[in-house]
Amino acid sequence: MKRLLPFLSCFLSFAYAQVERVDTQYTLRVQPHANTDENAADENTERPPITAREHKQAAFILQKRLRALRLSKSEVTPQDEDLIHVSIPGLSPEEAESVKHALTTPAQLGLKRVHPDNRQLADKVADKEAPLPAGYELKVLHDLDQDGRPTTENLLVRKKADITGSDIKEAQELYGPYEGQLDVTLNEDGAQEMRQVTQAMQLGHDRLAILLDDEVLSAPVVQAVLGEKFQITGMGSVEEAQKFALALKNPLKYPLILIEEKRPPTHILQDPGKQAAP
Repeated sequence: MKRLLPFLSCFLSFAYAQVERVDTQYTLRVQPHANTDENAADENTERPPITAREHKQAAFILQKRLRALRLSKSEVTPQDEDLIHVSIPGLSPEEAESVKHALTTPAQLGLKRVHPDNRQLADKVADKEAPLPAGYELKVLHDLDQDGRPTTENLLVRKKADITGSDIKEAQELYGPYEGQLDVTLNEDGAQEMRQVTQAMQLGHDRLAILLDDEVLSAPVVQAVLGEKFQITGMGSVEEAQKFALALKNPLKYPLILIEEKRPPTHILQDPGKQAAP
């Protein structure tokens, strides 16, 4: 019994030194896209209001994401014209940060063809030595070389995506040597579009950029005609891939802006045996 006392004392100290879980509330605003019509006179025009259906759909998507995180007791309530209130009981600070990421990640996937003359044109466009080709936009790919050193590459990609998040049937993170990658399966319409797009490309030369929330993750050379399955690379860890897989399964049409987060002050619960005597 005496041998167990140090163990029990250590166990109780650990049990009491836990961060208190508290109810957390978030208020988010649905942020419609600005007018990006290339024929519009001014791209800085006022953002159009969302419809009641889009408002409810955004709240429904958030509820699905929270259920996927096994937060079944959470409440998601549309408010006013574009606000959504989320209430979740019993979150630690670390869990609250993960939930915040899950709530605010739009996960807008876009597969866009890279200009066939990108190597000759992209740097010149970036340096304003050449005009931007019609129907294309300039993006930057941040990557690592074989020695792990950061690199950047200018890319001219089509403004309109060939494949979008609405074409996704399933997204699953990969493990082991493929850590940080996603295995994506397209639905029937998406698979047909992918085949048409890649059939028209010069295999072994043309590239297809993969963008997530308007950031280029990778831009591989297309080596064969693709169909319903492909992989997304460029994520740093399994955890990051898991977060994006969750979001890709339930993509938001519009970004959500965090307006307010309410959490009561948390306390470290101390071992009562170590509390000072009154």
